[in-house]
Amino acid sequence: MEGYYFPKYPKQMSYYFLSKNQKGDSMHRESNSFIEVDSTEVTSRDLELVEPLSKENKLRTMVNSKKARLGMWNEFLYSKEQGILLREQMGEIFSILIEAQKDEIAHRLTLDNDLQKKHSYALYQQSVDKLNKTIIEESEKMADELTKILQESKVQIFKRRKETIESIAQMLKDGLIDKEEYLEEETEAKSWSRKNLNTVIEKIDLMFQSQAKTLKQTLELLDQRAAT
Repeated sequence: MEGYYFPKYPKQMSYYFLSKNQKGDSMHRESNSFIEVDSTEVTSRDLELVEPLSKENKLRTMVNSKKARLGMWNEFLYSKEQGILLREQMGEIFSILIEAQKDEIAHRLTLDNDLQKKHSYALYQQSVDKLNKTIIEESEKMADELTKILQESKVQIFKRRKETIESIAQMLKDGLIDKEEYLEEETEAKSWSRKNLNTVIEKIDLMFQSQAKTLKQTLELLDQRAAT
């Protein structure tokens, strides 16, 4: 096409339709720059396109502008700078996530520990309640046994007193003793039976007190362990 010039290396730069008078300037720009620009206008905005990548990540917008296109070397610099920035950002994000996970893990461990404590305490409380029930039941059985012993002791004492009085009466009937002696023996037999009955009652009462004291100490000990 007459009046126009086509660059020698179309793969490394855009096609430009230039007049014959602009041919020399175009070749000079082609051999000394990584960035091919429109020959009609070069501004300070075009020069900013080769600056390193800023933290605001504005380079991508400028690269896609109509004023310029990255060459191979600038593309490499851009990718390298972008990778550094990405790693820094990922490092910050990773640190934040790690801190959040540490708090969450600590919180979960605390909750798990609390749940385990509550579960263990519930099991222990069940065991304590069961043990308390067993102790009380055994204590009631012991009380029943002591009451039974007391009743049997009374029966035995009264039987023996009756036998003694009957024996004294027979002695009076047989003339072995007189009436006065009979009354004395009868009074003595009754006194003996009362004395023995009181002794049995005292022993049973001591056994009741001992059982109650042991039961109280056991229950208090279990309550103290449950509280801790």
